[in-house]
Amino acid sequence: MEAALLSPSTHNSPARHPDGFTLIELIVVLALLVIVLSVTFPRVSNIGFSDSRNKTARWIITTTRVLKSKAVMDRHPYVLQVDTSRQTLTALPGATSGNLPAQMAALAGQTPEADVPGPETTGTRRLALSDDLTVEHVIFAGSDTAQTGVVDIVFHAGGYSDWAVIHMRDRGRRISFIIEPFINRVRMVDGYAEL
Repeated sequence: MEAALLSPSTHNSPARHPDGFTLIELIVVLALLVIVLSVTFPRVSNIGFSDSRNKTARWIITTTRVLKSKAVMDRHPYVLQVDTSRQTLTALPGATSGNLPAQMAALAGQTPEADVPGPETTGTRRLALSDDLTVEHVIFAGSDTAQTGVVDIVFHAGGYSDWAVIHMRDRGRRISFIIEPFINRVRMVDGYAEL
């Protein structure tokens, strides 16, 4: 009877007494953990931020998508106007923006004609920022100068936009919104992002 217990066919049989997990089982478990963590981590990471930050992020992301789409459909430029002194973000057609001709002329290396701000239209969308969230400045690709005051980010009829970063501060924490020129998305980055 002792010989039967110690025989190699019954003692080390993986079907009856496995000594551990197989490599495939470990890979499957790790893959499941990665999937679960990738779904839950973004939700957990936003817990420490203010509601105004989340509201502003949703507004910027939605508005830039709408402006890019409308510019293509209407074959007319649209503008996201960032006002660092009034702490507002405004979406409006390009023809009503007072800074659009000046910025386009500056990009072309020309001197702008007289800037006369146009009236707001019924399609204007505006977001006034709360006290705990502030716009610091806007930086455009190819420029090292941070722009303050009233800054226009243009969404052109050709389906592209200015490549810009909007830098904000949320209760001391820096946030950057990167507007991609050819992709219809905005990346939100914790910290100070540069182009």
